[in-house]
Amino acid sequence: METMRPPARFVLILLAIAAVAPAIAAAAPGPPPKTTGAYDVNVRGYYTGTGHAAVGAKSITITVRVKDEAGNAGNLVVPSLRIEDGRFSGTGTIMGKPVTLSGRIDAPDGEVVKAARLTCTLGTLDGKHARVVGSKKGL
Repeated sequence: METMRPPARFVLILLAIAAVAPAIAAAAPGPPPKTTGAYDVNVRGYYTGTGHAAVGAKSITITVRVKDEAGNAGNLVVPSLRIEDGRFSGTGTIMGKPVTLSGRIDAPDGEVVKAARLTCTLGTLDGKHARVVGSKKGL
C-alpha cells in the first residue's frame, strides 16, 4: 500500500495558521502596550472639569470633578470598566445620574501620538453629552 502525501496547498495553509496563531493569542483583552498608569483628564461639553483616570492591565477607572452649564457641581465616577483591545465602554454616574461611556486608549507612536492618550464620549439619559480626553502623567 502506498502512503498518501498531503497536498502542498494544505501544508501551506497549516504553516500560515501556525505563523498567525501567536499574533492572535497576543491580541488578548487589555490596553495597548505602554498605556497603563495614571492620566490627567479634562471633560468638555455640557459638563466641564478636570480629574484623573487610572488605566490598569484589564480595566480603567475615571474620577473627575465637574460642573454643568447651570453651574451645579458634582462628580463623574466611572468604576472599573473592562478594557478590550484598547477600547472600553460601560456605565458610571455624573452628578448622581447614570451615564454611558465609550472610549479608547491610544499608545504612543513617537510621531503623532507623543504620550499615551485616552478619549471617550459620555451621555446621560436626558440627552446631555460631553467628551473626556487625557494623557498619561509623567511624560
